[in-house]
Amino acid sequence: MSRIKGYPAFFYPSLMLIMLCMVLSGLLMLPSTLEFKLDWSVDWRLPGAMWGNVAATHALSGWLMSIMVGALWQVHMRGNWRKSKHKVTGLTNALLFLTLGATAVGLYYAGEASTQLGLAFTHIFAGLLLILVFTVHALFKR
Repeated sequence: MSRIKGYPAFFYPSLMLIMLCMVLSGLLMLPSTLEFKLDWSVDWRLPGAMWGNVAATHALSGWLMSIMVGALWQVHMRGNWRKSKHKVTGLTNALLFLTLGATAVGLYYAGEASTQLGLAFTHIFAGLLLILVFTVHALFKR
């Protein structure tokens, strides 16, 4: 099992579990979002009763991920920035997490339909891009 230098042994597996929950729940909500925000007809989406549980899982894992990113900031991000290690993927990850957090808050509070639509697609795009960038960043250490 991998470790991140300067963190307890449980940190990396916890980070990966939270990330997995966040990504899977986001992907499960994607068809419903496309149907409700764009009026697209989709072949499959979560049943209504399940959607609430998956949305709650997504919100909880996003909140936990923000705590993990804060913990990563303390040692991992600042230390490796000073060492000029993986600056492009690290900065991109940080900016994507910031974008996801801001758009998530905006999705809760924005009232205008056009604002909701823009925030939703920014959130989806940033989330999908994060999957790629986070994976590349994690593989760089090897």
